Amino acid sequence: MSTIVDGDAAWQGMVHLYGLPGMMEACLGLQDGAGVSVSAMLTLVWSARAGHGPVTSEAAVAIAAVGEALERDVLRPYRQARNGLRGLARQDDAAAALRRDLLTQELALERFVQRRVVHLLQPADARGAPDGADRDCRMAVARYLAAIPVHDSRELRAGLRQFFLALGDTAPDRAVSEMIAAGSAG
Repeated sequence: MSTIVDGDAAWQGMVHLYGLPGMMEACLGLQDGAGVSVSAMLTLVWSARAGHGPVTSEAAVAIAAVGEALERDVLRPYRQARNGLRGLARQDDAAAALRRDLLTQELALERFVQRRVVHLLQPADARGAPDGADRDCRMAVARYLAAIPVHDSRELRAGLRQFFLALGDTAPDRAVSEMIAAGSAG
């Protein structure tokens, strides 16, 4: 099984995934609606798509703990502060500059989360044997969502469907069904 060589490649891969048509909206919906750490989940997807295999259930639990704690305790307050300045930033240059600074720091924090995830993925026993990109992506996301855990809802299903469509999954409804079934079983 291949090792994950460097966090820079993982970061670039995650940024590429986030830039896919429809991905930003899907990720923001999952982040806001289900509390998903976008950095953690996209890093797991990047790893699976890069041929590193899906995260194991045990590693998903460790990654979820790190990702969700940083999301809750660090990233969300930054995001709320930045979003809170949105209206004022339209009228005030100092508020606009502060909002840009907060965005820069928020991105640095996202990268910090991503590096922690890559670190937790480094040991070969943190990842299963590769079984094809689509299947590995589905398995990685299912294990991560089960580790959070998330609760089945119409919004969750719509967000996951949009997420898998953005990835180019040819059977997004099947992927969503697998996610929901894995979450119920986990």
